Amino acid sequence: MIYILKSNTKSISYDKNLMQDVYILQLLYIKYISFFIKQDKLESFDYILITSKNSVDALLNYNDKNLFFKKPAIVIGNSSKKAWINAGGKVLFCPNRLNSGIQLADSIKYIVKGKNILYIHGKDIATDFKEILKNTCNIYEVIAYESCENKEAFNMNFKDNSIFIFGSPKHYNVFMKYYKWNYTWYAISLGNTTYNTFPDNIKKINSNGDFLNAIKLAKKIIENKYNI
Repeated sequence: MIYILKSNTKSISYDKNLMQDVYILQLLYIKYISFFIKQDKLESFDYILITSKNSVDALLNYNDKNLFFKKPAIVIGNSSKKAWINAGGKVLFCPNRLNSGIQLADSIKYIVKGKNILYIHGKDIATDFKEILKNTCNIYEVIAYESCENKEAFNMNFKDNSIFIFGSPKHYNVFMKYYKWNYTWYAISLGNTTYNTFPDNIKKINSNGDFLNAIKLAKKIIENKYNI
């Protein structure tokens, strides 16, 4: 069985064959945090920095949401990119790969240098872009959501050789808070930051992509077409 640990139960793909024996495990749920930015302040920003699809969803709940989507955005990850475009926004830059946070920050420094940046993110962050970019640009942050533990999801039993796809470091850390790792299991990350959270003594893989790519990789493991 393949388990996807993410903060909502929306299916990754409409391909029934691909999603067979794939279960979405929602250990965390998203709680949005209200915020307010004066219009003149919002108009002063050159770009918006989006590191999660949840940030886009938070902006969609804002009263004057259209003011945000008029701004070009630097987005991290394909799901964030798709969400921003679907909301009517223009993507200025999206890296091809999900590298470590420091590498991602370095890849956008030439774009944000000397600019006014609005950074929308969650309460728990794997990479503090404000700290990394503080000497490169003027960056203003808004905490727009937080991920909370879903207490109803911690009573499952998992078989040997199960494969777990972790959407973030917090998903892995919360999982380990309630379950003891079985060393026949496999851990798959979407990028370097989560991968580096895994200990060295487990079966682990970095898919360097999105959930869809990670599922395809997990299927190859099941079919013995990928060796760790």
